[in-house]
Amino acid sequence: MGSRKGVKRGKYKKQLLRFEEFHCSECNVGFKRKTALKHHIYTVHRDYIVLCPICEGNFSSISSCKRHLRKLHSIENTSSFNLKLQAPQEELTISSEPDGDLLVTSSSTYIGFPYMGNFLSFGESKYYGRYIEARFDINAKEILFVAPAFAAINCVSSTCCFQCGKSPNSKFIQCNHCIDVWFCSQLCSANRTHRAQCHSLFDSTDCHIVRTIYEIVRNTLESVPDIEHFLNFCNDLLCSEKEFRNYEPPYSTYGEVLFHASSKECDDKHYDIAQRATKRIMQLEKLRSSNRPNLQRLIYHLAYQHATVIEVNLFSIESPICHGICTRYIVYDAPSRLNHSCTPNAEHRIDNNDFFHLAAIKHIKKGEQIFIDYLGSKEFKTAHERKDYLKDVWDFCCNCEKCAQL
Repeated sequence: MGSRKGVKRGKYKKQLLRFEEFHCSECNVGFKRKTALKHHIYTVHRDYIVLCPICEGNFSSISSCKRHLRKLHSIENTSSFNLKLQAPQEELTISSEPDGDLLVTSSSTYIGFPYMGNFLSFGESKYYGRYIEARFDINAKEILFVAPAFAAINCVSSTCCFQCGKSPNSKFIQCNHCIDVWFCSQLCSANRTHRAQCHSLFDSTDCHIVRTIYEIVRNTLESVPDIEHFLNFCNDLLCSEKEFRNYEPPYSTYGEVLFHASSKECDDKHYDIAQRATKRIMQLEKLRSSNRPNLQRLIYHLAYQHATVIEVNLFSIESPICHGICTRYIVYDAPSRLNHSCTPNAEHRIDNNDFFHLAAIKHIKKGEQIFIDYLGSKEFKTAHERKDYLKDVWDFCCNCEKCAQL
């Protein structure tokens, strides 16, 4: 080949065209390869970016995004991520389907959901409610997104005494200040080790839903810059029925969690859960310093809205521990839009850091909805048992290809 200086001096005249053969039509910059010219046009003249699938970072090239994943997120194998140049963000548009259902689409990632690539879009219909669909054809084994958790708690169901490890008996005593620890006698209940670690905010009457609601509100209050603006935002959503997507993060992401789909009918237990959650939330320091009138009433309505939707939108992971089982309940924003199918086209997993990994397991066509399997590893003897379980837990009748044959 020779050197570039030799080519310029005319020493290698036949190979001159191999250097800077492709030129940009807008700025006349030369490139040796056509792919480099294409990357230059997309990043410089069209402002395309590469979004980090985990955080909100954006980069001008795929290689720089991979370096970011290795250094900041400690991910050595970046081949599983579908890193692509994406168009800059645009506003959401609402169009109408032939059957009259509304469909929300976007040509780029959604504000507040940086892990949502432009090959996915949010949709809404009367039958499915809110869902996620494919805007382009997606091949099998492609990573659709990796979403962080919005809130998470641990609940321990111990089958033995916390102090001595004995099996339960008729005198089993629960801790007065938490719902996770049991003792076999008054002597074991006087244990000082647990007293130092006990979270006295919750008592034995508070279920995991109360604790989850508290964690959701607490995390949101820590992320908002102004508490009064947040309370006005909640009042507008609950009373004025304004569209939460008109707001920017973290308000838009919290609005997504607040208005998760609810399929179960409201009953008396939701009022009790809302009352208990309101009592815990009102003890937060930011709320105690607020002088807003009717604050407790607003928080109660907020807690009640969460109580009606959170039960059918929680993701849970069980892991065995010493003398019991630890269940981790996790709340997500956009991943809760994923609907169930007994023959899903995508599968999900939750890692140790509570990230929600979603990958396609078969070819997904343009306009096709993304489905996952709610049942996981649960097995049923008959299809009717499976349908009854889905109706009892999530209160919907599955009409997928597998269930429609019954």
